[in-house]
Amino acid sequence: MAAGAPPAGSAGARIPTPALLICLALVGTFAVFHRQLLSGFELLQVFPQDPLFQNWILEHDWLWFTGAPGHSDFWSPPFFHPRTATLAYSDPMLGLLPLYGLARALGGDPYLAYALAAIGAAALTFFAHFWLYRAGLELPTRWAAFGAYLVAYGAPRAAALNHPHLYAHYPSAVALLAFLRALDPRRPPRERATWAAALPLLVAVQLYANVYLGVLSALLLLFAGAAALIDREGRRGVATLGWRGTAAATLGVIL
Repeated sequence: MAAGAPPAGSAGARIPTPALLICLALVGTFAVFHRQLLSGFELLQVFPQDPLFQNWILEHDWLWFTGAPGHSDFWSPPFFHPRTATLAYSDPMLGLLPLYGLARALGGDPYLAYALAAIGAAALTFFAHFWLYRAGLELPTRWAAFGAYLVAYGAPRAAALNHPHLYAHYPSAVALLAFLRALDPRRPPRERATWAAALPLLVAVQLYANVYLGVLSALLLLFAGAAALIDREGRRGVATLGWRGTAAATLGVIL
């Protein structure tokens, strides 16, 4: 071993965090979406019912966003005519629209955009949960990455491959991080107020992305709030939030 070189297993021999995250995201993407990738995106669905309907909803979202004829009313897509507000029968899937819309804007057809939106949502879920575990729960990097991988690419998530809107689980992870940051008395009041304002907005984004995950995330945050009132440090965080943080959270709820 050269003089001054770090011993094996030391901090100097560890994989840099960005490289670790990118490698895990690539491995997880192939593990879950190999059918699409190996077929050149020719095979996109496992069965033809729900995935095609969800693809249609995403295409309606995109056509509404671009002002296409027949899609001017977001909540009334052109099916079940003459009934209106029929989009409320399902998830609007707005959490996938930025990813789907980007693929469509770059020239991808609806089927390719559908696949890329699901892959992108899984990747965002992975990175968002790593941020939560590392910055919010202050776990070691390797355990935060491992936990995020299980959430984004583990068997429970992979089993929902026919329902890509269930992959859009990133807003709730950032919402929980916002909850932790807003109640952290070590942080400046202005920063805490910003996180407090973002919290209800992130829950709303999760609700629009996926109703089921949004409701479960809201319930989780309610339980977390109750736990904070029981815990001594949690009560201290609530008590020191101040008028600025309370006003910011109230404004977020109104918006």
